[in-house]
Amino acid sequence: MPRLYTGLKIILWLTITLAGISLPAQDPSHLRDSLFRTISAPGNDNRINAYNALAKSYWNSQNDSAIFYAESALDLASRLDNHGGEAEANRIIGVTKWYQQKKPEEIRPYLETALHLYKTAGITKGIADTYNNLGSFYNYAGNKPLSLLFYDSSLSLFRKLKDKKGEAAVLNYIGIVYQYMGEFSKAIDYTLQ
Repeated sequence: MPRLYTGLKIILWLTITLAGISLPAQDPSHLRDSLFRTISAPGNDNRINAYNALAKSYWNSQNDSAIFYAESALDLASRLDNHGGEAEANRIIGVTKWYQQKKPEEIRPYLETALHLYKTAGITKGIADTYNNLGSFYNYAGNKPLSLLFYDSSLSLFRKLKDKKGEAAVLNYIGIVYQYMGEFSKAIDYTLQ
């Protein structure tokens, strides 16, 4: 019976993992029109968020556009002393540079700055997201133990926030790290949570 249970867990884990890979990305173009209107509206206090949202809509497809809008958000947030906006812009630039496959020393400063700013502003969701990004960064850089440490911190905060989507994503990423480390039982356990 334990062997059958283990076999079923493996099949379920493979199904979940492969299904996640093939999910199509949603086209964010419908959102972009309203974001462009927000940015161009005079005196609009939501421009920082709109710039960051635009940057995120481009970050894994049109990297130059993502960086342009994130830098615009960063400039405006810096002038208005908006630590949350600065943090998100730095995080977006770091993730975009990761998508561009830049060297780790080009990525890490942005993520570390984002983390510091989110902590300064007390924005728990941003801290959790950045810990998650740092977990991915260190996994990408080959430091699996540090990757797991950041993922664990992210998971703890997502659970505290009762953010099921964030929690599920991090559990999947932890499973992937354990898979790369050859610890398949742990990989399956985390992925199935």
